[in-house]
Amino acid sequence: MNWTSRMRTHGRRYIVDARAGLVGAFVVALVAVVLQIAAALPSWLLVAGVLLIPLVLAVTSRRQRRRQNRLADVLQDPSSSSSAFKLVRFIRDAMRAGWKPDGLTGDINTAVTFRRYPHSILAEPFLNALMAGVSPRQRESLERLAGAMLRERDAVRELAIRQIRAFLDQSLSEHEIIVLYGYSSTVCDGLIRRDDRATVTFVIEDLQYGANSVREHEIVKDRLTRAGLPCHVIPFSECDRLLDARSGSVTTLDGGRLSLSPQRKLLALLGCDALDLEGRALIPSVIAGTPSDSACLAEAFLLDQPDGMRVPRNLVIVGESYKIAGVGMLTETRTSAPLRTPRWVRGLHFFGLAVPFRSTPVNLYRIESGLAAIVTDAGVFMAAGRRVGLSEAYDAWNNRIDSGEWVSRPGSPTPDHHPALPADPSHRAIAGVILDWNGVLAYDEPIHFSAFARLCRETTGRSLNLAEYDRLCSGITDEEGVQNLVRAGVLAGNPADLVGEKQKHYRDLLRGEGDILSPATKSFVAVLREREIAYRVVTASPRDEVAGARAAAGVDKLFPDDMIEAGVRSSDRFLALRRAARIMDRQPGSILLVDDNENNIAMGRRLGMITARVDSRPTDCDTQADYCVADIGDLVPVVSTATAEPGGYQHHFGDSAGSRG
Repeated sequence: MNWTSRMRTHGRRYIVDARAGLVGAFVVALVAVVLQIAAALPSWLLVAGVLLIPLVLAVTSRRQRRRQNRLADVLQDPSSSSSAFKLVRFIRDAMRAGWKPDGLTGDINTAVTFRRYPHSILAEPFLNALMAGVSPRQRESLERLAGAMLRERDAVRELAIRQIRAFLDQSLSEHEIIVLYGYSSTVCDGLIRRDDRATVTFVIEDLQYGANSVREHEIVKDRLTRAGLPCHVIPFSECDRLLDARSGSVTTLDGGRLSLSPQRKLLALLGCDALDLEGRALIPSVIAGTPSDSACLAEAFLLDQPDGMRVPRNLVIVGESYKIAGVGMLTETRTSAPLRTPRWVRGLHFFGLAVPFRSTPVNLYRIESGLAAIVTDAGVFMAAGRRVGLSEAYDAWNNRIDSGEWVSRPGSPTPDHHPALPADPSHRAIAGVILDWNGVLAYDEPIHFSAFARLCRETTGRSLNLAEYDRLCSGITDEEGVQNLVRAGVLAGNPADLVGEKQKHYRDLLRGEGDILSPATKSFVAVLREREIAYRVVTASPRDEVAGARAAAGVDKLFPDDMIEAGVRSSDRFLALRRAARIMDRQPGSILLVDDNENNIAMGRRLGMITARVDSRPTDCDTQADYCVADIGDLVPVVSTATAEPGGYQHHFGDSAGSRG
């Protein structure tokens, strides 16, 4: 990336903004003139001129000063959640004020670079829209989205407090001690609202950020003590004694001695920066090259010891649903400690000078498994040492903010209007197409049904009927289908083993079928290639199943690996569709989504896409889609007369079809 690109993308992290530079040049010129005529001026006038310089700077840079101070306020908040929602408020106010997209994009990138999570999760839809270019109407939609996030935060926090209280009331036993590290107002309120005032809480001294630490243990102790809860602060060095069954006492931070019951049990409640859909948690791990206390505490609670040395203990992660990220969003583990802005930096901000922010680098530690539970506002997910799916909690947050009210596409047909073919399709500028695999490009739905039915007969003796298959398995991943069938009592066994068996049955059945692609697939794609309309595949099917069908049909060049996103869970479909639009460099309103699943159609409509549902009975199809057809070939007239959107990404064809040029 060259220096001009860096300035455009990360302008707030580099040197001085253009307006401040112009003001500085004006001041230098003014000083030069003053010096030249100084001999001819009285001394009082020289003093007045010198005093006027900072006044001019302060007056001309007041907007820039407010902007820098607000960004600094986002970065220095010790609470990751509070900091992230300050960023959302910053974005909302910027949208209202009509800031230029490039400048706002730079500010958001600065924030998510310093404070990675949950900032990047909440900021993703805004960054995607800003990088694609926003119209005034889209700006209003994004402003409403930010407002929805800010409104829902208090409700989510209240639900999380209730879940913490209910979990502790049900799970705490006699002699059990609660262990806290770091300050979480949600956890504290959950403890305070309990009727039980006898449970002892140990708070670990928080110095993990060194000089940048804000001594969160003092905040926790103050809140719990004022609520009448027994609370003791111990140095981190005393954790070994607390965890060792042979130790009978620990030393508190003020030098006192506390006796420990030999029957004690420990329950650690730990906040996190982010969670993924399979229950992995990210917490601070390495601070400026030194392992963090929170990561060491987590490892100590997860570490198995000989029975004679082990105090029974459980580690519970607390995280609101807005901290749960979709697939592929938690790959980056570099972040920073809360910003501590020196006075000299604040002084430069006062005069409009945008100096680089600096903070302590932090790496995040990923807890893969071993948790007792994960407490969210959407419920308590008991892990019992294994991974646990958080799709329900992930959907809970997205359903709160993705009601569809903040995204609209002018001219969309009403839900009861979905002609098999439009009377005049040329008025819709289709520049990209997103295709489902099963039921759209490939006719393998009967094979999936047979594979699941065979598995049910083998494990429970039950016969799976088509209605059950449509309700529990169709349009989702094999993992989700197996979980649904197990919960419904139609299937029994270990889910991971059952998925493997189902996929083996599918491969066996597929070998007897040969080419399962729709006869119209090649002609449809040929029209897309001829008219240079970008296209991608987003499917719940595993990649190896898609690869086998492609090879059997001889269409590897039409659908290369880099243009297929496979294994997409239903909870990730919304983000996958948005990601596909970004990869194709197309506005969602110019993309035709072709799918056979109504939930996926609804997600496409929320994104503003043109939608087409493939259904065996198009005239009786109950759908929100713009078009309903029996076969993908029926959509050839739609894309044949559609005009590609000018500019943006242009699809290049040949042996590397689907790759970006």
